Amino acid sequence: MNISLRENRGFTLIEVAIVICILGLLMGAFGTGLSRWLPDYRLKRSVMEFRSALQRVRLEAVKNNTNADFDYTTISLPSGVELNGVVNFPTPVTFNSRGFPINLANEGEIRLKNSKDTYKGVSINIVGNSRVIKSLDNGATWF
Repeated sequence: MNISLRENRGFTLIEVAIVICILGLLMGAFGTGLSRWLPDYRLKRSVMEFRSALQRVRLEAVKNNTNADFDYTTISLPSGVELNGVVNFPTPVTFNSRGFPINLANEGEIRLKNSKDTYKGVSINIVGNSRVIKSLDNGATWF
């Protein structure tokens, strides 16, 4: 009886153990990096969601030639992101048919913070333009 090596298919126990060790090391290395990166991603995504919603409501007012309201309290925040403050930002902000906020007396801001104490927010001026703002000193000054 002649047994060829081609008939012995499969992996040895040592090969499987080595692959599992390598996968474990890779998962450990990327898992810790992901946990440091995720809070900043969630904060950035939340700020962009607020800004997009503001722009969407503003464009809707212009498109339909009518007033449209933006209420920031209807947007849910992901875990690890919290509202840090609201400055001169009425609830709701009403945009007229030309895209201007009619109940905003000064520049308004929505400020958010994540679990790593990173601060970002959205600012809207009296003509309806919005921009992303941030603070590098735990929310004391914003730019």
